[in-house]
Amino acid sequence: MIKIYNKLGEVLLALDLDSFEGICLQNAWLENADFRDMKMKMANLSGANLSGADFTGVNLSGANLSGANLSGANCAFVNFHGAKLARANFTGANLSGADLSGANLSGAIAIRRYF
Repeated sequence: MIKIYNKLGEVLLALDLDSFEGICLQNAWLENADFRDMKMKMANLSGANLSGADFTGVNLSGANLSGANLSGANCAFVNFHGAKLARANFTGANLSGADLSGANLSGAIAIRRYF
């Protein structure tokens, strides 16, 4: 059983799976979800609302995040190698140490906010 929690510790999603590799969560609403250290290679998260989510250390190689909202997300040290990130919104996201090699970033928005 895999559970995804929000930052308040509430369960957002519970699935009877061992891994999220190849999972389809297209257009899912997973705002503030905690994905830390999950294996999500080849996952389909296109169009998903992932704003404020924590992806620290996640393997998203080959994943489809086209059109996903990752504004304010923590994507530190995420493996995006070969991922589809076209039109993804990374406004205010932490991308430090992220591997974006071979990723499709056409039309992606990555604006750092300074407060």
